[in-house]
Amino acid sequence: MACALAYIGSAAGEAALGEVADRTATELVDVSRVVGSTEQTPPIVISEKDEQLLTIAIASAPDCRVGFPCTVDLDVKAREGWHTNDAAPWKLKLLPQSGVTIMKNDRARVDKTSASMRLVIVAARAGSVRLKGTLKAYVCSEDLCKGPIAHEVDVLVPIGA
Repeated sequence: MACALAYIGSAAGEAALGEVADRTATELVDVSRVVGSTEQTPPIVISEKDEQLLTIAIASAPDCRVGFPCTVDLDVKAREGWHTNDAAPWKLKLLPQSGVTIMKNDRARVDKTSASMRLVIVAARAGSVRLKGTLKAYVCSEDLCKGPIAHEVDVLVPIGA
């Protein structure tokens, strides 16, 4: 069953978003009735924090060196019983950190089972740099979609001399 995020790019969807935004975090909203869809869709729950639904990790150890661009791939997995929603606008917002410049923060690549983000950073010193920020993500179960959920990102990237 696909999750409905009707507010993306439609006038009727904007009305759905307004209706959803007026609800509390615990209310369920069936946007299919708002936008006139005949397909049954899971209700959407708006929640500011639902970190237990996701895990974020560095995909593989990057070979980062001081002063050179370094590619860091982050992998996101949904908890068992949930899947990533590839029809929604995921966004990673990183906070400025001392000793690291973020050169590139690619749009999230999301499929039905996982998501990934590619970052290009330049570190000013050896050791490790901390990448901190917030990932706005969307996940679904068989009966329910949640999003955007705010997942705190905090990963250490090793930096060689």
